Amino acid sequence: MRRTGTIIFILGTIALTAMAEVQAQESSDMARCAELEDADARLACYDEVIGGSSSSPPIAEAAEKEPTPLTEEVGEEQVDSKDKPDQAPEEFTGQVTDCRKQADGRWYFYFANGQVWKESNSGRNRFNDCDFEATITKDGFGYRMQVDGEGKKIRIGRVR
Repeated sequence: MRRTGTIIFILGTIALTAMAEVQAQESSDMARCAELEDADARLACYDEVIGGSSSSPPIAEAAEKEPTPLTEEVGEEQVDSKDKPDQAPEEFTGQVTDCRKQADGRWYFYFANGQVWKESNSGRNRFNDCDFEATITKDGFGYRMQVDGEGKKIRIGRVR
């Protein structure tokens, strides 16, 4: 066990010494490049020291590449096509006819129009009477439901 520690110490010392020598060499090369007055020659020198190439900068290549256009297929796997509305309303009011708490602590809300919505995060919500009017609002993160007459909003997602 003692030999292993000694060997690791020696190898670590050798590696650190080698790294210090490489850094010292790079520092002197960078200083040499800094002394060059011509900007193109100085850039070429820096590229040579760090192992790069000044022929085509990667930023220019990225700027020339066209982004992929957003198509109808993007995100399609999240919505069943037969249940997908033509355009989602920003806000609507509906009648909740039933609600059930699942084993994971999340509530499912059944609306009169057949839609089913699920609470996104299990919370300490309680619903004694599951026959109420609710307003669903779309925001940048998804949908939130507010029971009419109450101030609290619940983050929800559509199931069907």
